[in-house]
This record gives sequence, C-alpha cells and structure tokens, in this order.
Amino acid sequence: MTYFGNRGLWRQASFRPETKALIARMSPTPSRARQIVINRLITSLIRDGVWPKLDVLQVYAADAQANALLNWVSSSYNSTAYNSPTFTADRGFTGDGATAYLDTGYAASSGPKWGQNDHSFGRWLRSGPGGGGMDLGAYETATLKSAYVLSNVGTQYQVSDSGTLQAVNASVIGSVTATRTASGSFDIYKNGAFVTNVVAVSRAGSTLSMYVLAHNFDGGAATFSSNQLGAIYMGAALTAGDILALHNALQAYMTAVGA
Repeated sequence: MTYFGNRGLWRQASFRPETKALIARMSPTPSRARQIVINRLITSLIRDGVWPKLDVLQVYAADAQANALLNWVSSSYNSTAYNSPTFTADRGFTGDGATAYLDTGYAASSGPKWGQNDHSFGRWLRSGPGGGGMDLGAYETATLKSAYVLSNVGTQYQVSDSGTLQAVNASVIGSVTATRTASGSFDIYKNGAFVTNVVAVSRAGSTLSMYVLAHNFDGGAATFSSNQLGAIYMGAALTAGDILALHNALQAYMTAVGA
C-alpha cells in the first residue's frame, strides 16, 4: 500500500474481486476514498470468515440511494424502496412511521445459506426509536414462521425467531443480531456481545420477503418505523466470533463515513 498526500488515505494497488464486482454494480461510481473504505469492510469480513456465511449485506449508509439498495454479497436480493423512506448519504434510510419501507427481496425459505437450524439475521440502527416500529423482518400468522427485530420507544428491543419473542431492556442503538445453531434455541447479541439464549423450537424459514422499516406481516407491510437504519444482514448461523467481527467491521465502516 502507498500513502499519498495529506488526505490521510492508504491507497491499495488492487481491490479484492468481491469489491470490484460490487463497485461495478454501483451507479454512481463511488469515489476512490469510498472504494477503499468498502474494500476494507469486505476484506475484514472475508478474513474473519463472515462473508461466506451471508446471503445478504445491505449497507444503507452509502454515498447514493441507488448504491444503498444493493446487496453487497451478490447481485441477488437488492432492496426496493416503497413510499419514499428518507435516504441520507452516509447515514442510511429513515422511515416515516406510516407507509415507507424497504423490501429486501429476500425470503428465508429460499435463501441459499439460511437453514432451519442454521441461520442469523440482524440490523445496524443509527438513530431512534422515534415512535418504535419494526427494524427488519417477516411474520406468518398461520405457521408462526418469523424472524424480526423490533425497537420500542425508550430503551427496549425485541427479537423473534420461529414465533418466540424475547424483549431486552437495553439501548436499541447499534447492532442487534440473532443467530440459531440448534433446533431448541437461538442467541441474541448486542454490539457484538452475547446477551441471552432464548428457548424456542425452530421452524422453517418464512416464505415472505423480509422488510426493513416495517415487517412483512402475512404479505403486507405493517408496524412501520421512524428509525434510521445503517445496515442489515442475513444468512447462515454466525458464531460469537463472527458476530463480533461483523460488528467491528461495520463500526469501522460507519466511523469512516461519519455515520
């Protein structure tokens, strides 16, 4: 790597193939400085073994709305914005608490890496809650197939997997991750640290697409949020080390872009 000028950036001779593939899909093309930050995040996740376990990584704290909607891991599962959630460069998407949301295009039942007893999902919340609401998720009433994160007014977040809901009285800001490696329970992590193990018999993944700033409730958007989200991620189960590595990598990225 070569240091250049007084801009305080390290210029890499080349980027990872995964970085090049993502940048090729981005329009407008990010600045060189932004590309370096993107490459650092991807490199960290590959080095720590997290990247191969993800079906979806959408980083909303991007330079442009079109780029914020992209799935970094593959060209599949890019989000679509409905009813104009507010995009703020380098911060993310903010809901209106009424009708605005994102459709990730990702249903757990068809996710290539999501398994009934081998899955994880989570989000990075930058600000909120400004009235509570769903950050990420889907729920099927008839089957109780579900996976979602809800941030309540005050300092409580709730996580549901397979129809079992767990409330945690703590700050909602930062990353909240759920991971399941067994049929009888799942774990919750906050900002990379273990919070609790939740007894919950697993169910197959929902056939509904996961929504952001609301949740997909039996095929329709509901429980709208007015929070601001910086990123979401879903895929195979993550270990404790994976979750800490993912949190740290996202934290480094958010710090670099000023989020």
